Amino acid sequence: MKGWFLSLCAIELVVGSIPALATCSPVPGADQIWSRPTLRWVFVGELHGSNEAPAAFLDLVCDALARGRRVTVALERPTSEQPALDGIPDGKDVDAAKEA
Repeated sequence: MKGWFLSLCAIELVVGSIPALATCSPVPGADQIWSRPTLRWVFVGELHGSNEAPAAFLDLVCDALARGRRVTVALERPTSEQPALDGIPDGKDVDAAKEA
């Protein structure tokens, strides 16, 4: 459980830097999602191995942040990547953790 929590914290730290991106590509239908004031969760699934789904997801997250929405992203990752993710939340060497 600790690993999942730390992974979510790490992803939220990384996602928080997305507003620095120059522009987001529009996602058709995103206005319908973000116009709901009571919306708390959006779950996005995809088939592994595509390039289009991750790109569209990035645009969706970027668009949400540009609209002032708070975003937390949880990703399915192999357990072999956990040590690299564990290094991000402690803040000792964030650049090295991002590189790993």
